[in-house]
Amino acid sequence: MTSAQIPVKDPDQVKEAQAKRSSNDYSTNKEESRSLLSGDNEKSNDGIKSEPIKSNKIYGRNTRVSVRYENGSVIKDVKYKKVESDLNDEKCVIIND
Repeated sequence: MTSAQIPVKDPDQVKEAQAKRSSNDYSTNKEESRSLLSGDNEKSNDGIKSEPIKSNKIYGRNTRVSVRYENGSVIKDVKYKKVESDLNDEKCVIIND
C-alpha cells in the first residue's frame, strides 16, 4: 500500500485552515431595532398621542398565582390555568403576595 503524499517545498509554508468569522455588526442592528421600537421615527409624529403599553407579567399555565374576585374573596396559590377563563372575563384580578 502506498500512502498519499502532498508535495510541499517548505514545511513552514503549511498552515492550518482558519475558520471564517462572520462579520455581522450586531450593535448597529440592536440600535436600529431600539429606535424602531421606541417610536422615534418621523412618521409617528402626526400629533396623535399613543396609549402607553401596559406591561403585564406573562404567566405560564402551571404558574401558581393568587387572585381576588369581584366579591372580595381571595384564592391563594392556585394554578393560572384554573382561573384563566375568569381572568379573561374580568371576574378576578391577579394580586401580588
